[in-house]
Amino acid sequence: MKIALIKCGSHLPTDGVRLVSALLKKAGHTVYFVFLPETSFQLQYDIGFAPLKQILTQCDLALFSVYSLESNMAAKISDHIHKVFPSMPVVWGGPHCISAPEMSLRHADAVCFGEAEQCLTDYITAVEQGIQYPEIGNMAFTIYGKVVINKPLPPFHDLDSLPYYDYDLENKYVLEKDLFAMDKELFRKSFTSYPFGNPTLSILTSRGCPHSCSYCNNSRYISLFGKNSIRKQTVSRFMDELEAIVNKYDFFTGIFFGDDDFFVRTPNEIHEFAERYKKNVNLPFAIATSGNTFRKEKFLPLLDCGLKRLVMGVQTADDRVLKEIYNRNIDPQKTATIATQAARYHKTHGLQVYLDFIADNPYETRPEILASYLFMIRLPKHIRFQIHNLVFFPGTPLYEKAVKDKIIKPLDESEFRSYHDSVHYQCHYEMLLFVIAGQLGKSELRGYVPRFALNFLAWKPIRLFMNMIPQSVMRACIRNIPLVLEKIFLQVHAIVKGNRKVL
Repeated sequence: MKIALIKCGSHLPTDGVRLVSALLKKAGHTVYFVFLPETSFQLQYDIGFAPLKQILTQCDLALFSVYSLESNMAAKISDHIHKVFPSMPVVWGGPHCISAPEMSLRHADAVCFGEAEQCLTDYITAVEQGIQYPEIGNMAFTIYGKVVINKPLPPFHDLDSLPYYDYDLENKYVLEKDLFAMDKELFRKSFTSYPFGNPTLSILTSRGCPHSCSYCNNSRYISLFGKNSIRKQTVSRFMDELEAIVNKYDFFTGIFFGDDDFFVRTPNEIHEFAERYKKNVNLPFAIATSGNTFRKEKFLPLLDCGLKRLVMGVQTADDRVLKEIYNRNIDPQKTATIATQAARYHKTHGLQVYLDFIADNPYETRPEILASYLFMIRLPKHIRFQIHNLVFFPGTPLYEKAVKDKIIKPLDESEFRSYHDSVHYQCHYEMLLFVIAGQLGKSELRGYVPRFALNFLAWKPIRLFMNMIPQSVMRACIRNIPLVLEKIFLQVHAIVKGNRKVL
């Protein structure tokens, strides 16, 4: 069968969609992969998707890999395919489909709501045999107007048996006003830059997380499996694949291990990885961990073999919000202590520590948001911050709570927003302070601002006065002031460095 595999997003994906492509090709199918950048989607929607017809006319089935934040884009393209190619099955899979298959079936003929390696090729074989609604686990359909969800399959454990992710350039395309065949240069330009600012390869070596945060996609898997099932590839298996990709493409300047927590590995695994990575790859790399799993005996070998970015989640400094709202049993003070100790390696090893925070949570009070602001400004200046808006994902406990509390509408696609959209729930001065601290914490600019000045901004009389400003004005301030400050401090930075050119 010939399959159009379509992915929308902000960066060329390195996630499970490439595994899906590899699985399909291994099963003997021809795959045409089309990437539609998020930045070009609106333009593409305005001028039409005619270039996509070049691919679809060759195909028997259209398959989408969908994240919730991309679901609106995937929906519009799926509706277009149904209109132009009414007999072509449209199938959705990916994180968005795991807990809300009925939502995805508004636009898809079939939905894979579990791990695709267990069911997708079997489903396509059934389609080839003319079976429209096969009784295959992890699949869902709409049959005569009724949503039918087959049984979920247990977690897949033998990760070493999976094929390498598909990084070939053959039959790969970028749809950006016109359809462009992927070549090595376009591949390099389209690639993700997080977190190093240059072409960075993201690789996943495990599945599952030791935490059960109420806002996170992992809670969807818990609802399916009954527990948080952590599964790992062996070090030799994932290093074989990593080395193959890096040797094939010489432009990668960094590696991001996208595991939810890299420190779920044993000390022996860490040492095995560090020795081989330093010898055969030796590129700067980044990992994520937490205050609960961080261990110095694991950290130091990684530091020695090229660890340059360490990402840890704080989310909020308030204990009530952490436990009652986020179901996150990680002490922020413990995380701060670890981050402070790790940041000491900034000068000696070039290590940059990043702490993640969540903004615009309707369940946080102003004093609780202020606590996070004060927590941030007291951290050493070499620690960086990353702030993301709270997004309610279907199937997560926090999504269900927000629906119950009438904060959002159930299964409403318009409720999805970007992590970096304007604030919606918390348009007040304390949120402005929080956002300013986050903006300053993106770079070394925070080091130029005296702590007493940041403390003064949080002085109670100042807060009382600023909160008399109308909410609409404060919303604009939250959106624009951090950007203005960034430009000002960039100018200051340029002057300090001896470059007085206006930026």
